[in-house]
Amino acid sequence: MADETIFRIKERIRQEMRDLLGVTMADGGAIDRQALPAQIDSVAHEVCADFGISDENWIGYIIKSTIDDFIGLGPL
Repeated sequence: MADETIFRIKERIRQEMRDLLGVTMADGGAIDRQALPAQIDSVAHEVCADFGISDENWIGYIIKSTIDDFIGLGPL
């Protein structure tokens, strides 16, 4: 898969997560760091489906790297 495609997918996942978390925080809620991976997993599967990606290895890679980005590990 091309780096450009992965970048676009991850960017869309990040935007959807920001939107989701923004609504939670606007309602007075806090970010549940325990639930964050499951939320990212759900959003990532939807976004990957929109991009026509069904290979679970690629989806797993995208999910792991996006979770790492969100919790501050970045690309290690």
